[in-house]
Amino acid sequence: MAGGLAVGIYSTSSPEACGYVAANCAANVVVVEDNAQLSKILQVQKQLSHLKAIVQYRDPLEEKRPNVYTWEEFMELGRTVPDSQLDSIICSQCVNHCCTLIYTSGTTGTPKGVMLSHDNVMWEAKMLKEVLGLQVHEVFVSYLPLSHVAAQLFDLWLPMCVGGTTFFAQPNALKVLSPTACPGNSSPPLGQAKGPGPERRDGSVPWGFALAERLVFRKVREELGLQRCTLLMTGAAPISKDTLEFFMSLHLPLLDMFGLSETNGPYSTCTPQSCRILSCGKELPGCRSRIEEPDAEGTGELCCWGRHVFMGYLGMEALTREALDEEGWLHTGDLVRRDPDGFLYIMGRIKELVITVGGKNIAPVPIEDAVKREVPIVSNAVLVGDCRRFLAMLLTLKCKVDPESGAPLDELSPEAVQFCQEVGSRATRVSEVLSTRDPAVYQAIQLGVERVNQHAPSHAHYIQKWALLPRDFSIIGGELGPTAKVKRQAVLSTYKDVIGGCYQD
Repeated sequence: MAGGLAVGIYSTSSPEACGYVAANCAANVVVVEDNAQLSKILQVQKQLSHLKAIVQYRDPLEEKRPNVYTWEEFMELGRTVPDSQLDSIICSQCVNHCCTLIYTSGTTGTPKGVMLSHDNVMWEAKMLKEVLGLQVHEVFVSYLPLSHVAAQLFDLWLPMCVGGTTFFAQPNALKVLSPTACPGNSSPPLGQAKGPGPERRDGSVPWGFALAERLVFRKVREELGLQRCTLLMTGAAPISKDTLEFFMSLHLPLLDMFGLSETNGPYSTCTPQSCRILSCGKELPGCRSRIEEPDAEGTGELCCWGRHVFMGYLGMEALTREALDEEGWLHTGDLVRRDPDGFLYIMGRIKELVITVGGKNIAPVPIEDAVKREVPIVSNAVLVGDCRRFLAMLLTLKCKVDPESGAPLDELSPEAVQFCQEVGSRATRVSEVLSTRDPAVYQAIQLGVERVNQHAPSHAHYIQKWALLPRDFSIIGGELGPTAKVKRQAVLSTYKDVIGGCYQD
């Protein structure tokens, strides 16, 4: 209403990262939650030449400072502004004006401010409403950070379109709120119980499913608070086949989506009527796409066109021209292939391609995913081999996480401990596995890698060596971006000595 733009900053960001975003967008006002977030801005305040005020909306101020306001003080400043002034600002806005700024996570370079117009925002929401069959009075639960485009879409714009309700809830509130639609971007921390799922391509269900549904699965859904949920959506970070099959076994199919900040969120999606496991579905109606320079398997760069495509990067004309060509096609940098039925599959990113010394271009993501499927104790896998004579891989083990900081702990996760026991190891900590080079665990990993190699399209795709890292990846450790995507260059830089060891004769 004041003619401003909302620009999100992740609550986990460092003071330097906060300062970068605030300076890049020339922020006039910074709104923080509490004293901990305020301290970050105060550390970089001198770098923010456009900053006029800081507003803290929760907790009393620990120290009164010039131009730092409580929420109540901030609201009081506006009481003398007449409604006519606000109305004139609203009337001056146009559909092609910038509505919001979404900063990219910076996994492939410097974070960029993605400018999304009012038309981008409302067109995307209306298309998703139609494709997903959303109804009036849908109930959403917000838990993703609102600096992420998906959170703005599902927490703000879609509920506006359908007259829905968004709950900004405390943790473990699903059972109380019982949402009807739930988006997410990471593997949910559920148990190991599985059952005969209902998903068969001929439309039939396995023997015993009806009984299992009545006795087990319905109760599990009620315990999770998902008994009314008809739409479970996942996106951002890649999701494993095991997770998809687990939810299907509970009669809770996950609908995988694909999109970017530059496409205002989902560009393609599976739907309840059109879903294929490991695919990110089909394009939204009205979107056009093409696959540039496809290889023999049909994999090439995805290019998008439509009303969902962003306006450009704030203050970065050269990068905007690199992403958007003269005809308005967005060159995503993502490698995709399309099956005969029109379903899209994400194969990796062009900038992540590993090019061996022999000139072979290899997409790392399919190989990394295959290793994680074959070796369940592996949490993260990073393929290396750029300008090298063969491929190697860095692996981390699944472990428990500090609930406060998100930092990985030395203690193995229950799933990892179970894996160890099954292969004949008594290890319960990551350090135990590494310090002793636990023969049972190392042999199991090697056998899994060999199984992956058996399905490789060529010898150049073989994983010749691998190394276990001392800790899992995390946001706080710098290996993951805020949406849980691996920051490949950060990993390669941090563990360059480990990588070098893989190539010593």
